[in-house]
Amino acid sequence: MSQIGRNPGNVGPHEVESMLGWLLETSHDLPPDDVPAVLAVAAERLGATRARLYLADVEQRWLVPLTGADTSSEPLDINGTLAGRAFQTSEPTGAVQTEDRWFPVRDGAERLGVLRLRFAAFDDAAATNAGHLASMAAKLVVTEGNYSDMFIRTRRRHPVDLAAELQWRLLPPLTFSTPDLRVAGILEPAYQVAGDSFDYSLDGRVLTAAIFDGVGHDLSSAVAATLAVGAYRNARRRGRGLADTATDVDTALRAHFANQMFVTAALLELDVATGTVHWLNAGHPRPLLLREGHVVRTLACPPRPPLGITAPAGRAVAPEIGTEQLEPGDALLLFTDGVVEARSAHDEAFGFTRLGEFFQRASAAHLAPPETLRRLIHDVIAHNDGRLRDDATCMLVEWRSR
Repeated sequence: MSQIGRNPGNVGPHEVESMLGWLLETSHDLPPDDVPAVLAVAAERLGATRARLYLADVEQRWLVPLTGADTSSEPLDINGTLAGRAFQTSEPTGAVQTEDRWFPVRDGAERLGVLRLRFAAFDDAAATNAGHLASMAAKLVVTEGNYSDMFIRTRRRHPVDLAAELQWRLLPPLTFSTPDLRVAGILEPAYQVAGDSFDYSLDGRVLTAAIFDGVGHDLSSAVAATLAVGAYRNARRRGRGLADTATDVDTALRAHFANQMFVTAALLELDVATGTVHWLNAGHPRPLLLREGHVVRTLACPPRPPLGITAPAGRAVAPEIGTEQLEPGDALLLFTDGVVEARSAHDEAFGFTRLGEFFQRASAAHLAPPETLRRLIHDVIAHNDGRLRDDATCMLVEWRSR
């Protein structure tokens, strides 16, 4: 690290380019534990007198410092702090009376945390340079996270059970974005989730996405969901259509569980160029169509049986494929029954009315999809008196045609 030197003060374009190049080259052989120290050196090279990386915990309630050798910082609440505002909005924040600035750390659209930098003097050039450093911090977290549990341990504030361990390693990034499309997902209870999962992939002009809910809430549910997602990805990567993909998942589950376990699912394909959606329902709650913050309707499609159950003799029929034409700005909400069926202490379900009212408020506040789902799932948990009795998972797909 001594090769880069320490030179707070005015920073020219050549120095910035040199620092970023050094950081990139250093990352190839960087021990994961050295990430905080390397970021601190790079920040000083940009004129910052202090740097600290915070990662969002798995429940997205706290920003937890990636401490390295320095353990002086405490977790910060995502709600009600400048750091939390940077995370929620994906925009830098700071206060006139302080020298600290907070920069969102994102891998693409995926929100990882925030980078805290302290500047004695701050201007537009410093803001641009700090943003570049925050982007590099994200790359380090994602890359080094493949080789170390340090980042996962930082994000966990409680023990994770085995079923949840399987589910978290199965998920794609929680957020994905292009100029035409935004996808976000979330699932709870983060430390005990069992049978819920989701997946998506954008290939050319077609987004394929699916949400799954394995019956029960134990390790068997997690195994069933894992098998369902694996079979779904295998079929998708072989170019299978919706009906054939559902058949492949169904066959895999029946072969392994012999009709003793089933998974409900909703599978869809979105043509990003036209906004045309085709979807299939395997005994799952029907997705909601959202337009300008209002629930327009549920998507209509006769369901086939849940995946993993042999249809009664003489009743096996080809599944029907539903079709929907989106308008620019429309969004689809895929969810598991644990969202609307979460019950309060007075046995009152969260329900569709509350769900619709929530999206009206989220639209009025101009919340992006990942922040919308973060707040939604926390509302569902609060309604359930802080502890969910069933998995609750959501995936929001927003079409933003140009």
